Amino acid sequence: MSIKHFLICLLLGLGTTTNAQTRPNFIIFFVDDLGYGDLGCFGNPVIRTPNLDKMAAEGLKMTSFYACSPACTASRYALLTGKYPARSGFSWVLGPTSSKGMHPKEVTLAEALQDAGYATAMYGKWHLGTRKKAFMPLQNGFDDYYGLPYSNDMIPPKWGDIALVQGNDTLELNPDQSLLTEAYTQHALAFIEKNKSQPFFLYLPYTMVHVPLHPGKAFEGKSRRGLYGDAMEEIDASVGRIRAQLEAAGLSQNTLLVFCSDNGPWLTQGINAGSAGLLRDGKGSTWEGGLRVPGIACWPGTIQAGQQWSETASTIDLYRTFCSLGQARFGDHQPDGQDLSNFILGEGPAPEYSQRTFFYYGPGNRLQAVRKGFWKLHIITNSQLQRQYFDKSPPLLFNLDQDPGEWYELSDAFPEVVNDLLAEISRHQQALGNSPGYWDQERNAARIYHKAFGKTVRFVTPPHENYPNPIALTDGWLESPEEFNHLAGFRGDSMCCILDLDSIQSVQKVQIGFLQETQSWIFLPSKVGLEYSTDGHHWTALASKQPDFPQTERSVRQGFQWTFTAPIQARFFRFSAHSIGACPAWHQGAGQASWMFPDEIIVE
Repeated sequence: MSIKHFLICLLLGLGTTTNAQTRPNFIIFFVDDLGYGDLGCFGNPVIRTPNLDKMAAEGLKMTSFYACSPACTASRYALLTGKYPARSGFSWVLGPTSSKGMHPKEVTLAEALQDAGYATAMYGKWHLGTRKKAFMPLQNGFDDYYGLPYSNDMIPPKWGDIALVQGNDTLELNPDQSLLTEAYTQHALAFIEKNKSQPFFLYLPYTMVHVPLHPGKAFEGKSRRGLYGDAMEEIDASVGRIRAQLEAAGLSQNTLLVFCSDNGPWLTQGINAGSAGLLRDGKGSTWEGGLRVPGIACWPGTIQAGQQWSETASTIDLYRTFCSLGQARFGDHQPDGQDLSNFILGEGPAPEYSQRTFFYYGPGNRLQAVRKGFWKLHIITNSQLQRQYFDKSPPLLFNLDQDPGEWYELSDAFPEVVNDLLAEISRHQQALGNSPGYWDQERNAARIYHKAFGKTVRFVTPPHENYPNPIALTDGWLESPEEFNHLAGFRGDSMCCILDLDSIQSVQKVQIGFLQETQSWIFLPSKVGLEYSTDGHHWTALASKQPDFPQTERSVRQGFQWTFTAPIQARFFRFSAHSIGACPAWHQGAGQASWMFPDEIIVE
């Protein structure tokens, strides 16, 4: 136990051991990119999932179960902290070179259970930080770990070598991925055998069915659904073997199993992607297909067999639920999810549960939609398929009980519902702002205050609709390249914007920042120009600036700066940045539109 968590337990008067016989074991089966329509028990006609179908028949099938993000990292953060991804303080998908990960002050579900006397293990995909030791599973509550540190497509030649990790050590680079599901299963079986006499928490975030697909040799070519079906059927077999081990060890009636996915299907991958069934869109979007996933809970002897629940539940609820059932405390850590233990124990949900509010976070961990009861309101929409499903702009309102596929838009017919849901969003955002996450607390402490802070920026050329934020140019934060989602973005277009200082000021230095993150198709401008004016009509042009970094530099932030020997008098500054237009010939997106993201304007 860490000193941090020993102190939490001490302050709460909670010992590190309790009666193991009164507390259940917990296992989470977490599949990568599995769609709502990819299991037999959720309607798939060809993918054979007999073990999961049996698990649903013997337990609880949750038909309105949600991941908390339509992408890997943010979803995993929410599951392990019980918090909405906006509290994470990092972008929604971290890469192998990301500067952030799980903040050391977060109390993960594994840490909370570990401090309550549970043995803990994780076998599979982590994706909550780089190989920096502080970000890895053993430093975040797991006694044992084996797996990949991030997504299985973050491999050469696009990325560097990917490590297969045991504990904190690299076993090998670029492993044979067809062996992974079997290896995770073997580790899980050994862990159960080793810890059958004490309570345990086992987290199995499978690498599959994320692309590239690598089913085990014994499953390859066996499914009518191709490689995707092969990989899913191997996961189903893994679940069956683990359940058999529990039965043989006499642990079935003392183990709560939860099966779900981190987000919906990755539809841009064509036949190698899964299916969202009757739901709209998939991974990357906050349409139902992006976050609503198959949810199954099974606890023989406790959860009544053959149940189906259509009320809203989420991975964000597992934290409070497991801690309640496992008699674990989490100190000042306050999860956003709800405690479902009463329902799990057969006492039924609280009467108000049918009207719970759930918030949908999309790219950049931006709030895009809200659900309350059966009503869902979109305030921002996006699609990885680049589809615009409605001519009308948000807000868009849907009745998910009657229309889970989000076909029939109802905002004009129910304006009072729209207003109620907009008020829910406002209250939620205010609450988030009043309790920032740990990375955001550090970010706020590093905020820069200068003459342009909080001043108005007007874009002469409009930014892309998904990245429209002019406030980010004068908010005092210098963003890292991986945090571009906070900013205004230009896709293939050059930029012109005007800063108004409100009055004529004496100025010694002016700077505007730009990001480059080539893996996200973001490049520095080819040149940046600056003009200044006292009245907004007569302008004085200064020499343009060119970038110091080559296009091949993967991840940089550059400030383009003008310093005056003698202070100038100015109220307005007009910046022009010339986009490179298209990704260069050496880039994987060669010839396609590149992105440009301006950052903070600093005036001193």
